[in-house]
Amino acid sequence: MYLHYLLAVLVVLISVPGAATGAGVEDGQALFEQHCASCHGAPTDVRTPSRFQLSRMNPLAMLTTLTGGKMMAQAASLSTEQKRALVEAITRRELAELTILESAFCKTRTAPVTAASPVFWSGWGGGKAAMGYAGPDAAKLTPADLKNLELKWAMAFPGASQARSQPAIIGNTVFVGSAEGAVYALDAISGCIYWRINTPGPVRGAIEVGAPIDDAPTLHFASYTTDVYAVNARSGQVLWQRHVAYESLNGVTGSPVYHDDRLYIPLTSGEVGAARNPDHECCTSSGGVVALDARDGSEIWYFRTTGAQAREVGRTKAGKRLLAPSGAPVWASPTLDVQRSLLYIGTGENYSRPTTKTSDAIIALELATGEIAWSYQGTADDAWHGGCRSMPDVPPCDDVGPDLDFGMSPIIATLEGGKRVLLAGQKSAMVYGFDPDDAGKLLWKTRVGKGSALGGIHWGMATDNEYVYVTNSDRPFIIRDVNPGTELAPGMYALDVRTGEIRWKQPTPGKRCTIDSTRNQPRGSNRCLSANSAAPATIDGLVFAGDLNGVLRAYAAGSGEILWSYDTNRAFTAVNGIPAKGGSIDGPAPVIANGMVYVNSGYGSFGQLPGNVLLAFGVKH
Repeated sequence: MYLHYLLAVLVVLISVPGAATGAGVEDGQALFEQHCASCHGAPTDVRTPSRFQLSRMNPLAMLTTLTGGKMMAQAASLSTEQKRALVEAITRRELAELTILESAFCKTRTAPVTAASPVFWSGWGGGKAAMGYAGPDAAKLTPADLKNLELKWAMAFPGASQARSQPAIIGNTVFVGSAEGAVYALDAISGCIYWRINTPGPVRGAIEVGAPIDDAPTLHFASYTTDVYAVNARSGQVLWQRHVAYESLNGVTGSPVYHDDRLYIPLTSGEVGAARNPDHECCTSSGGVVALDARDGSEIWYFRTTGAQAREVGRTKAGKRLLAPSGAPVWASPTLDVQRSLLYIGTGENYSRPTTKTSDAIIALELATGEIAWSYQGTADDAWHGGCRSMPDVPPCDDVGPDLDFGMSPIIATLEGGKRVLLAGQKSAMVYGFDPDDAGKLLWKTRVGKGSALGGIHWGMATDNEYVYVTNSDRPFIIRDVNPGTELAPGMYALDVRTGEIRWKQPTPGKRCTIDSTRNQPRGSNRCLSANSAAPATIDGLVFAGDLNGVLRAYAAGSGEILWSYDTNRAFTAVNGIPAKGGSIDGPAPVIANGMVYVNSGYGSFGQLPGNVLLAFGVKH
């Protein structure tokens, strides 16, 4: 019924000097050779897209990446016209903006939410404990409903090559961010748009629901450019906006957490990529957390993960300064422990040496002050950045670390009888259980695979307080000689929360593949990315998880049996009239709320399958 939307899409061409077949391309080719070829011409690191992979990306998404995304620092010396010429040269397409049709909007531009509307899902993992669990009253879905679960609508994000913002659900309204730099309010039943607002950069994290103002819920979110927002959920009106970067290379990939009129914002660092430039002096930036007053955005405290600002610690053979400490980015959302008045974060590797004890660590911060209450380091002396493949003789790459981040939000599980366990997973493929009521004492740790920079636990886990459900991203064609003697083990796992014992495991279905080294991607069909990287979500009796091939599955929570699946790696007719394509499912967990299942599809990084769609499933009646 929405085919006419697709046929009537209004394409507005951005006027730039030189068309995609003229002088502009020649200029863009020269810009690529000058600024991009050293990394993207023949990359040896799978995390760096090759020229071939870049050519398949959406030009608008690429422009957003250069102007306000993770490549902003690398492109800082280019003018707007040069960035556009570069994008057109790489993609061989004219830079165009797809305009959402007027008919895609709801009859009213006001979302039907009030302070009394039920909040079914908020923030990363659905709540402050980041469990990834929806109880019966919130989920309103049971295993018996699977046989009637069907796609209700698809929503396409214009200009995006990945979909990774986790929605919030209030009543019958869906609030979701996007890689093209916008936040939407959508009708949960039809997918029509109540309102849409623009942001300076991609919104990668989840949408957090805060305290109501004037009988309307408040939404909090952050763009990658570290612009934090408070927005009226009913109208989309921006109540306040604050830029929270402490360094030019800071970014936000996680999500704000709201509690008691405060917001806690995680800060990562794009210097992990900027260091690929051989002229870059490494490294100056660090991860962190900023606490804001949720009423007006004013700052309360700031925590730097490395403890001190970087200073010169040496020189390279070429005479460039070496600076430390740096890195320890906070990629994921903080987790709030109301009972202990603590905030838990996970950190990544250092970017330079000497390293710190706060890298690759789980850290507990005092809510009131941001001071460290306790910390646990999973991997010591891990120093790595994106330039280490091309500059192996330059510190820290002459003694490079394994890049084993804690890239997920810690989870608080509560056992029968009230005992609690803090759960965390690392890219090492190690899962940990800590005692949050005994200064983070280690209770158990369990290995579920080889792990590596792109293996192990990437985005998260989920728990129903009995099992912790773990997705393992050990990708066969990437991971070779890591942890000799340990088997590759991509798939789904259920561990006993009390002991860490593996109760069941379910390998990711699909074929394996070999790598084509000339193009830095799998040889033949890309449908051999058989691993689970995205976070899972659970309800009573079921676990939902998507894989890198783009298949969403429902597993029996008690046994791991696959009960339902849906292949999202295809074209869809989108309700907003924008061309829609699914791809790899990576990043956030599905959201199960109010009888619906929402999942993002498309992740055009790390050799994976691009896409731009949010899919909404409901029960057929």
